[in-house]
Amino acid sequence: MITEKLLVLLLLCSLSWSCASELPIDDPSEGRWEQIVLEGTMPRRDLLLACEYAISQAGYPKGTTDALRGTVFSDWEVRLQPFRNKGMRYKAILRVSDSDGKIAVRSRVISERNIEGDDTLDSSAAEWEAVNDDQGQSRVLMQFLSSQLFLRGS
Repeated sequence: MITEKLLVLLLLCSLSWSCASELPIDDPSEGRWEQIVLEGTMPRRDLLLACEYAISQAGYPKGTTDALRGTVFSDWEVRLQPFRNKGMRYKAILRVSDSDGKIAVRSRVISERNIEGDDTLDSSAAEWEAVNDDQGQSRVLMQFLSSQLFLRGS
């Protein structure tokens, strides 16, 4: 009986720790976002497909799309380095929202640094620490999206 309670407690603690270690990517106030506002109407499905393609063209691994929230996530792009604190990983996010007949698309690129000191080239041994968002990559991502929207509109 006591072992069952301890197992449940251990399970709950591990779940809460894993949830707490994730970045608050659903909170629009967190991080640095780039934004473009689109005039006119466009089917939301087409815009989400353009976001997926822009993430792919920018070199990020395929991630997930949450059509209900209008958000496209890439998977982590990992760039390991042989030196401590030089390895990085990046996650791209594009979010679509509509208000007042205008469509706004926001982008963000989350950055994390590998702080593992011994085995810096092993991704399974990496320890990641959040750093400032990469605004340059976020602007590049927006350029890929803008080119997709321009090509689809002509």
